[in-house]
Amino acid sequence: MSEQNKKTDKFFHERKLRDSRRSGYFTADLYVPFQLYSYALERIQKNKSLSAYLEILLKEYREQMIQIKRPHSLERTSYQRKSQDLKRLSFRPKEKDWAELRTIARYLGISMCKTFVHFF
Repeated sequence: MSEQNKKTDKFFHERKLRDSRRSGYFTADLYVPFQLYSYALERIQKNKSLSAYLEILLKEYREQMIQIKRPHSLERTSYQRKSQDLKRLSFRPKEKDWAELRTIARYLGISMCKTFVHFF
């Protein structure tokens, strides 16, 4: 085997990877302040899942957030304060919803978690 083939062979394997059960979904985390955590859980339960709730929030508030808020002019992203005792919510969002949340967050100059909390 040539030296070139040895270098590239280490990146390939015979094992078959499992297809995702639900293509278009992946695991993500959102951090919510402790004060809003029980409210968030209540809303998630009412809408069956956090993924479904995120989709509803985006439909309801996407235009409103962009029209009311101006695009940020700073180079840095604003994050939530750690003193808020943030609680993690793990879920499997749809890729299109996650991408839209990311786009809105970048437009506003704030983190995706902070954007999600602003939708409440």
